Amino acid sequence: MWLFTLLGVVLIVAGLNDIFHTLLRPTGRGHLSHFVVNGMWKAFRGKGGFRKYAGPLAIVCVILTWTALQAVGWALIYYPHFPDGFSYSAGLDETRYSNAAEALYVSVMTLSTLGYGDVVPIDNWIRWASTFQAVTGFGLLTAAVSWFMQIYPALSRRRTLALKLSSMSKSGYVDKLCQLEPSVACSALESVSDSISHARIDLSQTTETYYFRDMSPDVSLAVSLSYALDLSAAGQRSPSKDVNLTAEVLETSLTELAGYLRDEFALEGTTTRDVFRAFEADHGHRD
Repeated sequence: MWLFTLLGVVLIVAGLNDIFHTLLRPTGRGHLSHFVVNGMWKAFRGKGGFRKYAGPLAIVCVILTWTALQAVGWALIYYPHFPDGFSYSAGLDETRYSNAAEALYVSVMTLSTLGYGDVVPIDNWIRWASTFQAVTGFGLLTAAVSWFMQIYPALSRRRTLALKLSSMSKSGYVDKLCQLEPSVACSALESVSDSISHARIDLSQTTETYYFRDMSPDVSLAVSLSYALDLSAAGQRSPSKDVNLTAEVLETSLTELAGYLRDEFALEGTTTRDVFRAFEADHGHRD
């Protein structure tokens, strides 16, 4: 009996710990969620256009994994108490169902907060424990919704930055930068630098957004980052010291982003541009 209870508690705590580290720690991530997301990304490598589904499917798989851990963990706690610790409604023959199936059924119904009432606990401590599971189920649903609310704004900011860099590239901004008024050039470079810093923060707080591949090169940050390096280099060639300084700040932001990408996602490269090229290749935009 205690072995089932102990194993159940281990599964429950493992799932809750992963949720905490994935969603609540600003710069943390759960080991289990990272394993699932990274595994899905590798599984879709070389699958062409199908790789765009890797990120969304990985998020769904992580949520299903969290749900399974809670459902099975609580089922193991309930299992030793079947059938004597539970009361069946009229018309149900408890001998027709296996204890393991019934434990899982009660666990899923409680976790989903449906509570049909056909099988209810009568052991006092199980009654109280099941209410905690119901709260956990509600929290799990809230966590899933909040996760999506974190991911998609971060993706939107990343794509906006990529589109900005793509538009600047198409307009030949690098070649015209030295011809601009220093205040205009500084403003443009500072805007890009701020967006780069925001992108790095988004990646550190929601690392799973890395695994969302953008098919269009215009909205893919993996493609556009190299152009940001060109902007920085052009700014440092300007005769204006103000533009030089702003360009150096942009270069620092890019170098820090490259270091984070290299360390966090095992991208190869000794220089900032090499890391960005590896980032581009990892997202299927470079052979």
